[in-house]
Amino acid sequence: MTLSKQRRVSCVKNSLPTQGMSLPEVLICAGIIAILLQQSLPKLNILEQDESVRVLSDIAGAITLARTDAILNGRQVTLCALGELPGCTNIWESGLLVKSDDQLVHVQRWASLRGQITWRAFGNRSQLEFDTSGALLHQNGSFTWCPPSGSPVSPHQLVINSAGRLRLATDSDHDGIRENSQGHPLSC
Repeated sequence: MTLSKQRRVSCVKNSLPTQGMSLPEVLICAGIIAILLQQSLPKLNILEQDESVRVLSDIAGAITLARTDAILNGRQVTLCALGELPGCTNIWESGLLVKSDDQLVHVQRWASLRGQITWRAFGNRSQLEFDTSGALLHQNGSFTWCPPSGSPVSPHQLVINSAGRLRLATDSDHDGIRENSQGHPLSC
């Protein structure tokens, strides 16, 4: 083989790609990608955000069901925190119950919540009672979902008026924190 032919073969061998990366190179690349992803994600915990939406949607659905059942069947319907069936409690984290005259209409259970649910109402009643027109018998109030302590997710609130109508608390001043009906930031 001539010298020029050896140089061409040597150049071709050196320009061929390697067959892969070493383990340290892979680990370094994975670490860099993980750091970049962490920095590019928003400051919200997506799972907690999804949980608050799911729980408040379940509550809104149960309120709508209780109100509709009261109107359509012409009877008083109660929505309360799930206790020993068919009983009620004032701890909302296990679930909720819709009933009429001790007849179960709907049971909603939550396996395990990372947040906390509270019901606050005028008159300190721990349950909602709908009359045959779908209005609340005794009070209006709000359900507040509070994230676990230290979470960057803002609390959510579902407000129900005396007519049985719902609305969500909003962030009217765009500071990232929803406000209650008096315009004060929601707190837990």
